Amino acid sequence: QDDALATYAHKLNKEEARIDWTRPAVHLERLIRAFHPWPICHATLEGAAVKIHAARIGAGQGRPGQIIAADKDGLEVACGQGSLRLTRLQLAGGKPLGFGDLYNSRREQFAPGKTFE
Repeated sequence: QDDALATYAHKLNKEEARIDWTRPAVHLERLIRAFHPWPICHATLEGAAVKIHAARIGAGQGRPGQIIAADKDGLEVACGQGSLRLTRLQLAGGKPLGFGDLYNSRREQFAPGKTFE
């Protein structure tokens, strides 16, 4: 390999994995895939840390970071353009779970209208 053509890739840090909900949903979905398994993408909901392990593109619109809908299929969150359906999350002190399991036990925590920071 020609060293003159090589480029340096800096070490990843956890702050790079913080979700900025003003970004387009397509960008955030790719970011979540890129930062799995390390560093896991994360955000804050009502002061509590939430790690996001998996997501797919949603179909809703709203204020960036606002929860649009929640059901057993996922948690739909508005982005700068479009929305993301979060399908696998990890709450502080817990293990990664499919959103359906979290929704069954903590429905009020993910009520539509609440906003991620």
